[in-house]
Amino acid sequence: MDWFQRWPKDALIAVANHYLSKYDIVCTEEVKKQVIQTMGTTHDGVAESCTSYFERYRRSTHVTPKSYLSFLAGYKTVYSQKRSEIQELEHRMNTGK
Repeated sequence: MDWFQRWPKDALIAVANHYLSKYDIVCTEEVKKQVIQTMGTTHDGVAESCTSYFERYRRSTHVTPKSYLSFLAGYKTVYSQKRSEIQELEHRMNTGK
């Protein structure tokens, strides 16, 4: 029995929308929708690669709901860090320090 069934792409996008819709990203709403869409598409591609890997090497690999949530959390963490770095550089540029 396969307990690690692949999530539908629409479900992945809905979860990304839930976690990222209220998150402050400096962009237009259209770009934000595309980011959310890309998150679901990327994770779906990884799940597809797991299937290909099994067919080629006969070794099972899985992406789980937890790994998807970690992927979304990782995006938020990296985005926050990079945004802080850019704000720091902007401050230095504006003040000359």
